[in-house]
Amino acid sequence: MRVDRGALIQVFGSGTAQPISPTAPAKNHIYWRGGQLAFGKLTMTETDLELVDEDPQDSFDFSVDRWNEQLVAGYSKTTAGRGLRAHMPDYNDLRH
Repeated sequence: MRVDRGALIQVFGSGTAQPISPTAPAKNHIYWRGGQLAFGKLTMTETDLELVDEDPQDSFDFSVDRWNEQLVAGYSKTTAGRGLRAHMPDYNDLRH
C-alpha cells in the first residue's frame, strides 16, 4: 500500500500495478482490477469494479460493514468492457 500523487494504491500479489486506462473519471472512488473478487453475491474474474462517490465535494465515506445499504441507495452501470461501475452515496449521508 502506498500513496502516489494523492491516490491510495493497494496492490495484491506480485504483479506490477498498471495505470487505469482510460483514466477513471471519478474524483473519489475505489477501483479493483484483475484477479477474482467476491462482492456480495457478485463474483468477478478479471475484476473491473469501480465504486464511485456520488458527492465528490467531500471524501468517500465507504462502510466496509454496511456497503450494501450504500449500494442499494445508489445505482450501477455495466461498462462497455463488461466491468461494473456503482455510484454510491456516502455512508454518513444515508438515513439510518
